[in-house]
Amino acid sequence: MKIQITKKYDGKYYVALCDNIPGCYVQTNDVNELDDYLRLAIDLYRKSCLSRNQEMPLENDHPVLPKKVMFNHYSSSQLAQILSHAGFHVEYEDTHFILMQNNNYPFGRVVFSQADFLSHLIIERIFGKKNIIYDNEEKMRYNVSAV
Repeated sequence: MKIQITKKYDGKYYVALCDNIPGCYVQTNDVNELDDYLRLAIDLYRKSCLSRNQEMPLENDHPVLPKKVMFNHYSSSQLAQILSHAGFHVEYEDTHFILMQNNNYPFGRVVFSQADFLSHLIIERIFGKKNIIYDNEEKMRYNVSAV
């Protein structure tokens, strides 16, 4: 399976989004760590699929939870709490990542970086841009460019 990756810089974080692995997101402050973290996240996702005898997703489906959220900033623990209320449970957690699973959604799992502040690019991918209300739009104006 060829993995399609989008890399972006949001003005503060380097973010990698797997376009054809729904729910696989990585962010870091150091561009040199991005590829290594991405490999670890993909491996974690792959192992989760294998442990349940599930195929890796092949389509370009992206998790979008039909939930409106107020966004100024979210930590990974706050995102995990929101996902828990949507029926997800923590399958794996370490100092770098949280992997959450929910069999009721087509994409089934979400893996994201452990961070005090998650990039708005990850939040937008999970909830969809139309479902986010920015608490302070002035703070949310980033210089977004590709890595």
